[in-house]
Amino acid sequence: MPPEQLPKINVSDLILKAATDMKDTLPDSYTAFVLSLFCGMRRAEIDFLTWDQVDLTDGHIWIRRTEHFTPKAKNSDSRIDLTKEVVDWLESYKKLTDEKIFVLPGGNPLYPPRCKMVFRHLLKWLRSNGVDYVQALHALRKEAGSLMFAQTESIDLTAEFLRNDARVALEHYVGRKGRLELSIH
Repeated sequence: MPPEQLPKINVSDLILKAATDMKDTLPDSYTAFVLSLFCGMRRAEIDFLTWDQVDLTDGHIWIRRTEHFTPKAKNSDSRIDLTKEVVDWLESYKKLTDEKIFVLPGGNPLYPPRCKMVFRHLLKWLRSNGVDYVQALHALRKEAGSLMFAQTESIDLTAEFLRNDARVALEHYVGRKGRLELSIH
């Protein structure tokens, strides 16, 4: 994917605005935002995430097959390491919610997406804040991949973070950063 097609999001500003706008008034949508951007999670992974998959003690989310969800690919079955800020938010969010099985409230798991209203509010908020991509939620995942690559300088680690093949991560989430020329003298 050419760099001009990668999301151009000011992540720092977006995070601050999300906390200000959604943390207290739309905590479910804020949680979906956090899971997408900070954890690089796919929409379906967020939609069907159960509290049993969340280990707040050790700071992990386990993406795995459950009664209601099958990961997208074999290498999607993995562990997501959480920052202290994400753990702190999920601990406080868990106290706010009545949900006992799923992290986010929603409808019948047989009719996805379960969390239609949560995603609807988040997508409306994202678009009103300059994330005007067709797949605005996926743009957060792409941005997470780009940020992980900038942090680690490793496409393999970025692919592992995104639970993708390295070629897919490079093509769709990181993009080529410059010219690749072979100079033979």
